Amino acid sequence: MEKIKKQNNIGSYSSSDKDGEYKKFRFSKTSIRSFLLKEYEREVPIIVKIQSYRNKFLDFYFKMASILGEEVFFILALPISTWCVATQLGVELCVVLALSIGGGNILKNTFTLPRPPPNIVWTNTAHQKDHGLPSTHTASAFGLTFYFLIYTYFLFPTIGESFNISLLSMFFIVLFWSTSVMFSRLYNGHHTPMDVIAGLIVAIASIFATTYQLRYFIEGMVLSKTFLFGPMLYIAILSAILFFHPQANTGPTPAYPETGLVCGASLGSLISLWVHFQHPCPLMNQELLLQAAANHDSIVSKIHSIPLLLHGSRILIGLVLVGIVKVFSKKFFFFAYDLVIRANTNNEQSQPITTVSFDPNKKIIVTPTIEAFSKLFVYSCVSFTIVSMPYLFYYLNIQTSADVTRY
Repeated sequence: MEKIKKQNNIGSYSSSDKDGEYKKFRFSKTSIRSFLLKEYEREVPIIVKIQSYRNKFLDFYFKMASILGEEVFFILALPISTWCVATQLGVELCVVLALSIGGGNILKNTFTLPRPPPNIVWTNTAHQKDHGLPSTHTASAFGLTFYFLIYTYFLFPTIGESFNISLLSMFFIVLFWSTSVMFSRLYNGHHTPMDVIAGLIVAIASIFATTYQLRYFIEGMVLSKTFLFGPMLYIAILSAILFFHPQANTGPTPAYPETGLVCGASLGSLISLWVHFQHPCPLMNQELLLQAAANHDSIVSKIHSIPLLLHGSRILIGLVLVGIVKVFSKKFFFFAYDLVIRANTNNEQSQPITTVSFDPNKKIIVTPTIEAFSKLFVYSCVSFTIVSMPYLFYYLNIQTSADVTRY
């Protein structure tokens, strides 16, 4: 236990530290944080006990399970949900992602609680740079998978029927997936039980908020006839979240820019959905699709005759376009940012805050705030492209029922 108290990593002070040391933490004197730090000390030995059962199989299994909760994995999985299941499912999953990870990161930077000390517990990767509570892996894994279940089997049960998987079977698949991610965070030494429980609570809150409230807010926003009212309102809300997002006094962490990323994912998808309702994409029924394919050429006909090939073609085309948009939107943001900095620099000899160049050997240095807003812009463009793909699919004659809007 003495080793825990001597940690000097991010947020690694124990509850017995002096008040002078506590000043390094925001809200450090609150009774809530004091209680959580005591609980943290009590739970570190639990992680050590869990890791006493380590073996090669479990190391590999929980390494893979942890990847299933990575934000990058879900960013790749969201397009597949959008293009292969339902457009609005992808949009609402982006909202759940923003709530679970964004809300979790706000809590991380508010309480700045430490992760398990790396000199006491084993970790499968380098020690994480952000704080512990809550586990955003747990929050995103439970939030996205269970909302997928709710959307496809309760909100729109006809989608679930098309899977040919019973509700009970899908429930156990989702439960196995999400609990594997949750336990991987304990086994891999990145979180304490308190952290993953907090992540589970954030996930449940995100699911309830989206199911019972935000779905109707989204519907009202996209159906609004007032010119750009819905998109402008949502941009204002997300910008305010980033402006007032707490930043850890212990130094920059990935949490703040990551919040910009997930906020951008929800923003772009909602703007695209608004465009869908203001300028509806033409839809063709299955008979017309097959007729158009037959009249087009043999390649399109063959694609429509094999469902796996049809969905694979849509995913391949979509991912290529999304990748191009991601690269160029990032370049555009920093190019524009550099121009703004230069325009506001009176001394022609001085250099801007960030040096932006298309030379890949030059390093771009930005503040955490600029990084957060850059991710907001880039992933707004990415998610806008993802949800707007039905327009391209229509002109390529590769539409499916997933392109039908359901509000």
